[in-house]
Amino acid sequence: MRTEPCSILRSLTLALGLAFFAPYAAAESVVIVPESSRLALASYDGDSHDASFRGTERISGRFAIAWRNDGDEHLLEILFLPDASSMKRLPRERDEPGLAIAVTNRDAAVMRLLGRENGARLLEGELAAIEGSATLVIGDVETGVDDDGRWWQAAILSVERTRVEQEWAATEDDEESGDDGC
Repeated sequence: MRTEPCSILRSLTLALGLAFFAPYAAAESVVIVPESSRLALASYDGDSHDASFRGTERISGRFAIAWRNDGDEHLLEILFLPDASSMKRLPRERDEPGLAIAVTNRDAAVMRLLGRENGARLLEGELAAIEGSATLVIGDVETGVDDDGRWWQAAILSVERTRVEQEWAATEDDEESGDDGC
């Protein structure tokens, strides 16, 4: 059975539990920073529940990178899901069992995670999606609340170890239809 390339982001997040994306009531939204974290609260807006953190943190977990269409725009999404030991050092909602971090520095993160050859193949559209695991250092961590719940984003500053576990080649059907189903 062939997995659809764009379903990688959905399947990875579903496999790790829908609790990652459970909606949170903004009135009860409180971000905690564990004592073991190297990230420190830099700013917090009590009205919007947006927060930013200074510092860096070394984390491990799973990543998924996939192209998706958003109307007329073809976007590359990078999602990182920290493992349980990394979660103990990351800011999070009280009772939040896990979180998905959207990666903000797209091109640099792709090259750091995949290397020059695979990174170029993905950025040029030859590959539709890649999934794997990595140990990396993040910074520029931010969070906020929208209609879907709390979101997290960060920049990947360096990668210590990465392993690509699956990749999906782009197909002519993806390009011709202009919609890869994501």
